[in-house]
Amino acid sequence: MVKENATSKNKSLLRVLPAGLAGCVFSILLVVLFAFVLQKKWLPFTAMTYINLGIKLASALFSGILAAVSADSRAPLWGALASGIYMAATYVLFSLFSGGFTAGWGNLTDLLMCLLAGLIAGIAVNAVKK
Repeated sequence: MVKENATSKNKSLLRVLPAGLAGCVFSILLVVLFAFVLQKKWLPFTAMTYINLGIKLASALFSGILAAVSADSRAPLWGALASGIYMAATYVLFSLFSGGFTAGWGNLTDLLMCLLAGLIAGIAVNAVKK
């Protein structure tokens, strides 16, 4: 087992927050792109549920990959944490846009899905690094 020093842990931790926030920016860009596609009527409005799920997964993977690549070790942990930060930040951001916070099973499943996506991103980054 390799021991980490405190500086390495702090560096990884400081890279997780920007990775989560970068996922938020990526998510907003994808939402704007999707709004443009809907406005042009290239996709039916009924596709919104599936596209929203895809946007969440893509953004969570993006956050997880950014955090895992910048981590010195424990890439799956940092990837999952960054994706969790992404989900929490977008929940707050989009709740503010919509005018209210809602709690439900859907939010919990979204969080778990994003954590899993970040974990998978970290595992994939570990596999590529080796």
